[in-house]
Amino acid sequence: MKDNRKWNRRSALLALIAVTAMSTAAFSQESGESAPATGERLQVLFLGDDQGHEPVVRLRDITRPMLDRGIELFYTSDLGDINLENLSRYDAVLHYANYHEPHYPETDPDVIRALRTYVES
Repeated sequence: MKDNRKWNRRSALLALIAVTAMSTAAFSQESGESAPATGERLQVLFLGDDQGHEPVVRLRDITRPMLDRGIELFYTSDLGDINLENLSRYDAVLHYANYHEPHYPETDPDVIRALRTYVES
């Protein structure tokens, strides 16, 4: 249980970092700073699921405003995409999903390890 709480705190921290990055980008845009050039866009893997929060709908809501601020979102709901090789392609991961019971009784330890390694590196 202690490990689970630690992981939940890390998930919350990831979400907080993503929101902070997006807020900073929004503030910069409003303050007159231009968005980064195409080659300088922040590339974010948006991890969703097919459950109640409707992450695909949220993605549609924020894709254009984020792109205008230099943040490019790439959506997946496939936990198989959470591996170090794939994660290395992104600057950040936005976790907007509920990968826990009852729909996901146990998360693959390789997925957890990959996310931890990515966050800690």
